[in-house]
Amino acid sequence: MQVPNSTFEKPLFERKLQELRLMGNFNQDVLNGLPDAFTLEELRASIGRAVKQLPETAQETTKSVTRETLMLANPTTKVQFAPESDLSERVLFPVTPSQSNGIEDARFVLFQQEDGTRTYYATYTAYDGKMILPQFLETSDFLRFKFITLNGPAVENKGMALFRAKSRAFTPCSAARTRRIST
Repeated sequence: MQVPNSTFEKPLFERKLQELRLMGNFNQDVLNGLPDAFTLEELRASIGRAVKQLPETAQETTKSVTRETLMLANPTTKVQFAPESDLSERVLFPVTPSQSNGIEDARFVLFQQEDGTRTYYATYTAYDGKMILPQFLETSDFLRFKFITLNGPAVENKGMALFRAKSRAFTPCSAARTRRIST
């Protein structure tokens, strides 16, 4: 079962486009046609409008930017295995366009909350043949997995790590962002 994220925040989406070096005149036009919070359908419609405004010769060269922008808009995917399946039978295969040429290097780290709740997180790399995306996995039971695209300068070029214990300054959160906590 796969459930895509339903809405996107324009500033966060624009930042990710910039990080991936996809922010040019075309995507600026696309973003200008969107509200501050938008859906995948609204993004597709805005892309369609922006493509129609291009000369025919430029429409072909914009296809890869369009494809990569739409890949970015599918950052959260959920996968669920049957409860009766054996752990050794559960294999995470590429399921999104950003993973079409593979996923690699998932390293799971157990985080246990003070209430005893246990969640496993892993960072990994998704590759579509042209672009790598640092991504994040979340599971509490190894039956249900949530794939999340990471954002921010710390994840550029795989420049991040997960630590099992809380530090004084940062803690992981399930939204795949690092946030400052008070000590």
